[in-house]
Amino acid sequence: MNNELLGLSSSVPKCLRSSLEYVELRTWISGAEAEMKLVKYFLENSAVLKKFTLGLRCKRNEESIIFMELLRFKRCSASCEVVVDLEETYPTMIHKFL
Repeated sequence: MNNELLGLSSSVPKCLRSSLEYVELRTWISGAEAEMKLVKYFLENSAVLKKFTLGLRCKRNEESIIFMELLRFKRCSASCEVVVDLEETYPTMIHKFL
């Protein structure tokens, strides 16, 4: 998967840059390197992205590390909202990063 992501980053599809407004990852992520590269790819290459939603399944002490990494990602869209839903430990807690 890492090789595929690296290949994608060299040629970003026009529709990704100019049309993609909403992304929702329906699979819970744990902060693995390949998962974070995918999130970073969308945030860095989607010029009109309005909202990126993902579910996070990780240990409680890993949350802040993953949140800090998400905040460090550059965004092509200045108005993109990142919504992180935490699974199980805090089922009703949702974090939003503007």
